[in-house]
Amino acid sequence: MEHSRYHEGDIPADWEFVGMQDNGAYYIRYYRDAVGNYRHTSQKRKRKEPYGKLVLREDEAGRTFAQRIYPKRRKKQRMA
Repeated sequence: MEHSRYHEGDIPADWEFVGMQDNGAYYIRYYRDAVGNYRHTSQKRKRKEPYGKLVLREDEAGRTFAQRIYPKRRKKQRMA
């Protein structure tokens, strides 16, 4: 399936579903058409919220800086 062509739109009924791949950002579905050629479609994965938050701050000189803040790792609390 290295040489599949991209298909956009509805999938015809005579195409055979071959497999699906997840590359972290997109779901890629592979199909074999009636002639035997391979086609693929892609669908963007939906995420609930971004992992890192973008925070803007401004210094005394009036310059604006952007910083990405990532959530801290939660540690298990030990039983005393």
